[in-house]
Amino acid sequence: MNNTRSKLIFWQVFAYIGLNIAYYIISSEFYYMGFEFEPDILYLLLGTILFVLLLIIGFAIKDSFIFSIYNILLIYWLAGEVIFFIYNPDSYFILPLIIFFLLILLIGISFVNVKLGPTKTFKNPNRKLSVLAVIMFVPFLISYYRYIDLRNLLFVDVYETREVFRGVGNVVTGYMNAPLSRVVLPVLIIINILKKNYKLTILFSLMILYIYLSGALKSVFLGLILLFFFYTGDLISKSLRFIKLVSFLTVGGSTLFFFTGNIFLLDAFTRRVFFTPAYLNNRYIEYFQDNFTYLAHSPFGFNLVVNRYSDLDLSLSRYFGEVVMATSGLNANVGVLTEGYLSFGIIGGLLTAFVIALIIYYFKFIDLDQRFFGIVFVFIYYFYTSFFSTLLLTHGLLFFMIISVFFLRKGMIKG
Repeated sequence: MNNTRSKLIFWQVFAYIGLNIAYYIISSEFYYMGFEFEPDILYLLLGTILFVLLLIIGFAIKDSFIFSIYNILLIYWLAGEVIFFIYNPDSYFILPLIIFFLLILLIGISFVNVKLGPTKTFKNPNRKLSVLAVIMFVPFLISYYRYIDLRNLLFVDVYETREVFRGVGNVVTGYMNAPLSRVVLPVLIIINILKKNYKLTILFSLMILYIYLSGALKSVFLGLILLFFFYTGDLISKSLRFIKLVSFLTVGGSTLFFFTGNIFLLDAFTRRVFFTPAYLNNRYIEYFQDNFTYLAHSPFGFNLVVNRYSDLDLSLSRYFGEVVMATSGLNANVGVLTEGYLSFGIIGGLLTAFVIALIIYYFKFIDLDQRFFGIVFVFIYYFYTSFFSTLLLTHGLLFFMIISVFFLRKGMIKG
């Protein structure tokens, strides 16, 4: 066991403890939002044993890419769900069970060493992708320059800006937003860092910021930060860096609250990233446990089953937010695993976990250059907060998978 891997044990446990402490504070401050604190000692013991057991058996993974993804999912997806289950007596263990199955699948596929052989190498991908980026960027420049609010860079008036762009947005920019801001421009930024062309690096970064300002979607801004956050280091050190960040923000946020009463870090990061998804997942599971959609809500259902929500002219996430949760304008986003459950029950959730494992294996199979790991992490985030059709098409996952095999394999980009 190398030194970096051994450090993971300490920092994973430290982050898990930090999340428990953070949840205690969050439950006291946000109990009215559904965050209860009624700990079950047996569940606390079993949940902690499950977490530690998965942490230990994960070291059987020899492939660095799968090992890094595994450890990120362990703290990011499983820990939050398990902790929410421990302290909320009416919660369900269904999603932690599905995530457990996914993690076991990742251990299994890590031993499959089949990789894609040499493929055609495109000369000068920087030029080709730059031309594509400019073509895709022009509609944003023409359509939205009048509505740009620079205060959004400080996260001021974000929701007001979103409301404005709901009225001025169009189909073209709607479908190009994610492929451009989450794939093409991030790839170009990494390529030009490698080539030490810092003027173009700054230019493409500014283009991402402009797209962020064209609707004030924080995930676009976050994607740019994550791109640089995960750029340096080997794959295992990248996952360790993320776990340290979780530790700092949870323990640091808890310490800040105890001494000053300031809840900002725990609210903006820990609650929203770890526990709000767990809360929403439980609400969905409760509502759909005897009321499966059979993919009627999704284009992948091919209209084979009547969509009971179509007459409301709302997506399922908007329907759930506005009708079920009775909050006007709320888009209650949940991830692919929850969509699998609400579509076909536990079998659907397990099948969805299998699909996610295959997609993760795809990037191992093509031998993705580790310097693009930040883009992969952004899609890990979307797996947890988006339905599959939205993730694949609107959020650009399919586009990223295609771009990766032609441009982003190890050894294709020198630098």
